[in-house]
Amino acid sequence: MANLNLKRDVLEYALKGLEKKRVQLNKDILSKLQELIINEVHAFGLLSIDNIEISDKYELIFVQHGISVSFTDLTEGEKLRVKLAFYLSLIQLDIEHNLGRHPRFLIFDSPGSEEMVPKHLQGLSDILKSINDRFKDKLQIFVGSALRDFSHITDKEKTFIKEEDHFVF
Repeated sequence: MANLNLKRDVLEYALKGLEKKRVQLNKDILSKLQELIINEVHAFGLLSIDNIEISDKYELIFVQHGISVSFTDLTEGEKLRVKLAFYLSLIQLDIEHNLGRHPRFLIFDSPGSEEMVPKHLQGLSDILKSINDRFKDKLQIFVGSALRDFSHITDKEKTFIKEEDHFVF
């Protein structure tokens, strides 16, 4: 039994050492990711979020009005913008810093049906247009929606819009 306890202690010690090494090796990448996320969050109008931290366990911690909050503490509109900022920042790590292998596309299925209230749809449409303008040929955005609010976010030759009452499938 003492031999098993010793083996367990050695393994726990090794795992803690590896975790410290992982944190140290990823510190620069996570710092860049934090900076990209906070820049995108602010660009999307969430100025109440002062800072974003990524814990050693890769949890996002938001500093809002000087108080640390988790993702679940954010409002529904904030959650959607934070998600978009996070995924866009991962893509930017690939584009700007050559870190990662992101396929460089975002898919939005029925935006406005769950987390968005109707008054924020125009804001989301403007954000998607801004993303398209900034990243042009480096990123693809797919939006599946019955709402016409999103028809202007990209060039007409890149847009596929069915007539009303016609189905894609």
